[in-house]
Amino acid sequence: MRGCLAIVLAALVWPASAQTVQKCVDAKGHVTLTSGRCPAGQRQEASYEATPERHDPGKARRLAELEQWKRAQDARRNQGAPVPHAPRTGTSSTRHSRCEAAKQYRDRELATLGLKRTHADLRRLGDHVYRQCQ
Repeated sequence: MRGCLAIVLAALVWPASAQTVQKCVDAKGHVTLTSGRCPAGQRQEASYEATPERHDPGKARRLAELEQWKRAQDARRNQGAPVPHAPRTGTSSTRHSRCEAAKQYRDRELATLGLKRTHADLRRLGDHVYRQCQ
């Protein structure tokens, strides 16, 4: 009985095991991510250790609040009303305003690009935010 209890407790406490993910590329440059072997006709470009994401009970609520805020901003924009900036913290300096505007621009661009974003897109947008927030 104690042995079974120890196994159950160890399973609950033991961290989730990592999984290996392979990045496979075909002759046309299309990328496939898989946890198994690369399909025929594709070469393995990289291999990554992936760990499952831990459950965050507040994450769903925060994402829902953000989505609700974005929908409200889109509705205001579609009605031609001015769209307020995201809530600011503390200072009202010009640099802070430029920084916040750059972050909003980055978020809009990433939403527009969706999953078709490239590393170059992420780098360009990240560099823009970095320059504006210095």
